[in-house]
Order: sequence, then structure tokens, then C-alpha cells
Amino acid sequence: MNTRDISVAVKRARYLWVQMEVSDYTMKNMDENIQDDNHGRHLLKKLLVSDIKSAEKSYFDDCNEESSLDSFLMELSSKERQLLNEQIENWNALPQRLKDEEIDKLKDELGLKDRTYQ
Repeated sequence: MNTRDISVAVKRARYLWVQMEVSDYTMKNMDENIQDDNHGRHLLKKLLVSDIKSAEKSYFDDCNEESSLDSFLMELSSKERQLLNEQIENWNALPQRLKDEEIDKLKDELGLKDRTYQ
């Protein structure tokens, strides 16, 4: 502790201990925020997929009620709704070009991108 005085060394050690505790809590909160953000993005993707499937419902042979938009929204907890609403706000702030690219990627993953409907 760079001192010969025991009381100064104890004060410095306590100060360092408090700083480490604050750092631990900050990092824990950052980890929780990152996990919540990732979960919110996952929920947004599920919402977009459900929306796409609902719009294309007549073209899905195996489309069941579990994949519909309404049932997806009904199954969300209040925290998941909050996370999803935050991600929807972020989604709405995106330029339309980026939204269209993401929708095209999801349609491609679902095998709908190159489908032609009659």
C-alpha cells in the first residue's frame, strides 16, 4: 500500500475493496443488460417470423396455431413484452432499406424469398 502507517494502509485497502465491489456490480449489470438485449433481439426475430408466417399463412401446409402472431404475443411474459417493445423501438428507428434487407433474410431462411404466388 506504499505506506508504513497501518491506519493509512487499512484505509487504502478498504477504498480498493469498495472500488472492486462497485466494479463487480457494474459488470454484473452490464452482463444482465447484454443478456436482456440479446433476448429482446431474439424475441423481435420471432415476432417478425410470426408476422411473415401470418401474412403467408395460406401458403403454409404445416402452419399451426402455435406459429401465429397472436399466440406468440399471448405467450410473452411482462418482462419479455418490455424487452420486445424496446427492440421494436430500435427496429422502427432503422432505415427502411435495412428493414427490407432483414425481412428478405428471414424470408430466405424460411424458404419464402423466391416463391411466386398465384
